[in-house]
Amino acid sequence: MKTGTMKLVALGAAVALAAPAGVRAEDTGSAGGGTVSQELQEGLQKLHAANQAELQLGKLAQQSASSPQVKAFGRQMVTDHGQNDRQLTSMAQRLGVSLQGEAFQQKQQEGQDMMKEVQGKTGREFDRAYTDLMVKDHEKDSREVGELAQQARQAGHSQLATFLSTTEQKMKGHLAHVQGLRDSMRQAAGASGTGSADETGATGAGAGDTGYDAPSPAEESAGGSRAGDYSQ
Repeated sequence: MKTGTMKLVALGAAVALAAPAGVRAEDTGSAGGGTVSQELQEGLQKLHAANQAELQLGKLAQQSASSPQVKAFGRQMVTDHGQNDRQLTSMAQRLGVSLQGEAFQQKQQEGQDMMKEVQGKTGREFDRAYTDLMVKDHEKDSREVGELAQQARQAGHSQLATFLSTTEQKMKGHLAHVQGLRDSMRQAAGASGTGSADETGATGAGAGDTGYDAPSPAEESAGGSRAGDYSQ
């Protein structure tokens, strides 16, 4: 009788231990936040599509831009948004969230529309179109990602909220830098009137031909930061 009772107690203890383990495994991804809301899932799908659009546009910039600084910025977009998307995919897997869906498809279509705006352009014409597009796109995306981070924080998804907040700050850094590129090219074009594509590109980047990897003091004071790891 005692033996049977001990077996039942042991079995009950094993079941009790198994249940919390499952909860902890889920909490590892969501940081105690529970199920990810539909709105939050759709926001992550949009970020996934936005990353892919930046990858394609960045590759195009490396091929079609005349300014070395615009080419460098495009290269940095490929690096940064590719890294961000890998981190996003890993986090989505831990959360059990699919990054494919209607929200992804809608945002993907926006990316295709952006490609159409700059495809076929080359040289200075491409430089102007691409930097204008990057300013508008990063203004919109950084704002949306910031709102998404707030939603994640309110829902208790602390790890996801941290990732999204870091993503927002990196996007703002990209925005500050491409604003500097765009404005410098506009000033150079206005000052020279008729400059070559290479002259405008070099002047537009600021003195010293520092490129994207070395933002100017003016850009740094405007809030720009060197692109890099989205994780902290």
